[in-house]
Amino acid sequence: MPDEPDYHVHSQTVGAVGPGATAHFGIPPEQLPDIVRQVGQMIIDQFRATIPEEVRAEVERALREKAPQIDQALTPASTEVSIGRDATGNVIISTASGAVHLSLVERHALRQAVPYVTDADRRVLLALIAQAVSENLAPPSDPAALLQAHLEELAGHLEREEPWATGLRGYVPLATHLNQCFSLRTLPRGVPGPGRHFEERARFDDLAQAVEQATDEDGRPLHRFALLGEPGAGKSTALRKLALQAVRTRLADPTAPFPLFVRLSDHRSGSPAEFLAAEWQRTYGDEAWQKVLHPGSGRSPLRVWLFADGLNEMSPDGYHDRVAAWRRFLRDELPDGNQALVACRVADYGDALALPRLEIQPLDPERIQTFLYNYLPDRADDLWRDLLTDRQRHGDEHSLYGLAANPFWLTMIVAVYRALSSLPEGHADLIERFVDEWLKYEAERPGGRGLSPEEAEAFKQAVARLAYLLLERGQNVPQPLGDVRAWLPERIDVEGKAVATPPDDTLDLAESINLVVVEGEPGARRARF
Repeated sequence: MPDEPDYHVHSQTVGAVGPGATAHFGIPPEQLPDIVRQVGQMIIDQFRATIPEEVRAEVERALREKAPQIDQALTPASTEVSIGRDATGNVIISTASGAVHLSLVERHALRQAVPYVTDADRRVLLALIAQAVSENLAPPSDPAALLQAHLEELAGHLEREEPWATGLRGYVPLATHLNQCFSLRTLPRGVPGPGRHFEERARFDDLAQAVEQATDEDGRPLHRFALLGEPGAGKSTALRKLALQAVRTRLADPTAPFPLFVRLSDHRSGSPAEFLAAEWQRTYGDEAWQKVLHPGSGRSPLRVWLFADGLNEMSPDGYHDRVAAWRRFLRDELPDGNQALVACRVADYGDALALPRLEIQPLDPERIQTFLYNYLPDRADDLWRDLLTDRQRHGDEHSLYGLAANPFWLTMIVAVYRALSSLPEGHADLIERFVDEWLKYEAERPGGRGLSPEEAEAFKQAVARLAYLLLERGQNVPQPLGDVRAWLPERIDVEGKAVATPPDDTLDLAESINLVVVEGEPGARRARF
């Protein structure tokens, strides 16, 4: 180790570790060996109980072969522990008895696990190693590199998170209409008042074009919008696409706003400002959010581009109070110069936030064909021809063509057509075949679970019951995972035979085949379709 290691502490996050130097977390270096031993032991013993299955699996895969080496390296017999790098950039945990190398994949697994550790002290200890083994360590002389690392991690999260990652890979720009409320002085002749009246002011070929070019009635640029659409219209995917573009813009231009992507289903307590402060800390690792709300007199105020998904997915408990709080925040507390886009299902919105409305339009024939070429290039022409034939036979309302204007349903049509080389017979057949194809995929994938015909039928009936109960409680509002388990039946009768459907198994399989999304932190997990 060097005589004078190069330390850099950035808001409780290690900002730099010099080659061969000891990682430092605002504590005396002589205390580091004991702390690293604790963290190493936690990596081995505590993950199974503190992080959700999808992250646990990634961590366990990455560290399974490494765990015995880490365990040996961090035994009490070790007198010195340091964290450094080798010539190829691999991170080394060094002790008197040897060294353990952590690869890029293993470092990523550690970083992914940090937010899910619920105990604050353990999270700090884990963050010591997680940041020290990051491939994007920033030397004190270049703090911008640490910011770049946070932005690149945000971009990676937006690109990888399923089920939206699939939609981003074949993204089709969505036509968007701008609708605004009339002011009294712009009410057209013949429109009665009082009351709120909306007018379509502009049409755009893409959401990105809309947020860049939309203006108010006086021609001034608009910076805050509600993004509205029907279920499955592509709101969440479009929001992530725009957020990803904002990340890349900020990486290329240090004067651009900071993108902040949040899921409003996570806002369960506190004010919007407090919720966003925590989300900023999680995204950027510091407390600079206060500079957004209180810019002061500096020449370069900190500006944010807020992307908030799922206004309608906030918990029903206190929902209207939280919506009112967001309305006040966007109107009165978020300073001018900051941008915001809040996504919500159109049927649940009304005029909740009193913002200009960007309404996503159904896919037109040209966009449907583009979608088909993006996802099924070799057979796009055949599928398009079959959709047109189905339309002529059954009409828009009852044909699968009528569903194709919705990206969610079109994704389902493509998946079934890819497997069958033909269209299913109607809406119900489409859904059943879609589930059948996912069950087949699940059975054939390594580590997947195969079902007998009776088990498959029981699973589909159990999920159908769950769908009814979930949708009965609102427009796909995430529900506590414990409640969802309680709603699922323990067994289903299939042709006179009782087939066991353990709720945990049903949920695991439904999540595995992308029917159900389970989200949130341990202790507050929620499920939705």
